[in-house]
Amino acid sequence: MRKLRQTSANLEEENALLSRHVENMKSAVEKVQKEVQKQEKKNESLQSHLAVIREVLAVTFKDVPLPGSKETPTPATIDSYMSKLQSTISSEPDKHPLLMEKVSAIKHLGMGSGCSQGFRGGEGSRGIHDHMIFMHGFDFIFVHAL
Repeated sequence: MRKLRQTSANLEEENALLSRHVENMKSAVEKVQKEVQKQEKKNESLQSHLAVIREVLAVTFKDVPLPGSKETPTPATIDSYMSKLQSTISSEPDKHPLLMEKVSAIKHLGMGSGCSQGFRGGEGSRGIHDHMIFMHGFDFIFVHAL
């Protein structure tokens, strides 16, 4: 009978320990789920901002065909276009003064002075006017307008 009580007490202790462990695990799972939701919202927001950046750049460079191909950008092709444009300008800047002039003019649109300049889209451009792109050299940095 004593052994049975001792076994029962040991099992109750183990059960209590396992119950605490289960509660700790539930708490950890909830924290991870909240973090996942937070990251998903952040990712959605970043995807939205990226779409706006692509649209702004496509509108901004719509009149700037790539040398040789005469390709102009769309929001769907802007990544490839910008890569080709950057490569073209970097490899032979002296051969493309008009491209350099256009990029330079675009860099100086918006507000502020110095290297970092902004561009704001106009009315009717699906919310683009609520965002700004700052360019430093040929690197683009997106900033939500206040």
